[in-house]
This record gives sequence, C-alpha cells and structure tokens, in this order.
Amino acid sequence: LSSLGILYEDNKHFEESLSMYKELLAVCDADKDIVVAMDGISNYFIMNEQKDSAFYYLKEAFHFAIKSEDSRLIPQIEHNLALYHYYYSQLDSALLFERKAISHAVNESKKRLYFGTYGSILYDLDRIDSAVYYLNLSIDTTKYERHRLTTLLNLYQIEKHRGNIETASHYLEEHVSIMDSLY
Repeated sequence: LSSLGILYEDNKHFEESLSMYKELLAVCDADKDIVVAMDGISNYFIMNEQKDSAFYYLKEAFHFAIKSEDSRLIPQIEHNLALYHYYYSQLDSALLFERKAISHAVNESKKRLYFGTYGSILYDLDRIDSAVYYLNLSIDTTKYERHRLTTLLNLYQIEKHRGNIETASHYLEEHVSIMDSLY
C-alpha cells in the first residue's frame, strides 16, 4: 500500500495517494508503517495547503518514528519537519529540525542532501558565509540532480548579491546544463 501511495503521489494523483495511505494506516500495527502512512497523509495536506492537518500528521509521524527507534526514519521525518517549517517561513524551527536530521542521519548521501536544505535555510536567515559552506558541501557530493538545481540557484543568488559575477555565471551555466540534460 505504501508503494502504491508513493507511486500515486509521484504521478500527482493525490486523492488516490491519500486513499492508499489511509488504508495502510487502518491495517498496520508496526510503528514504521504508521510513520510511512502518516508522512504520506501529511504530504497530501501540504499539497492542498491544509497547514494544520499537515502539521498534525507530520508530528504524529515524528512521534512514531521516535518510538520505532528506526535510524533511517527519524532523520527523514526531522527533514520533512524542517521542510514543512521552511515552506511556511518558520525559519528558526526549520533550522532546528534540519540540524537534528543532519546529526541523526546515518546515510551519507542523505546527510549531504540535508546539508543543502540547511544551507538554503541559512541563506534565507542572511547567514551567508555559513550558507555557502553548507551549500558547497552539499553540491560537491549529491547525486540528486533536482537538488543540485536548487543548490546551484541559491549559490548563484549569493554570488550575484556579493558582486562575484564570474562565479555567479559559473553556477548559472551549470544549472542550465543540468536543466538541458533533464528535459
């Protein structure tokens, strides 16, 4: 059911995705499965701008992730909480949860992804030097092209703002190159 929920979500069939996650929630007893279902349901509410419901399910997912003691799920839900807070411009909370995700991540590639989000949050908090550090740390090692696109744009904005036009242009050219390869 979780795989179907993810498949529906990836293909933007959000109602069907919600249905799968609710069905999973009704039949599962393992904390890990509950986390997956609650997280999926929260994604539906985020996509439909239902902030309070999204946060409720995300908090519940976090509660069950902690209860499960799953070293992969805990940082993933912390990261999702950071993204939630970041999306709603609650930057201090976003920074806190992303820092927790980084500290709990056991998968190095996920940790590098979290560094990028952390850098983006720092950028929005005008902590530019720290933002550049984490964005570069992330971009040098990430394998996720869509993540690289966002990171490159942030680095472009920073360098443009600093007046480093040559460096900014380099980031923008790399961004365009990736875009061309994807589409």
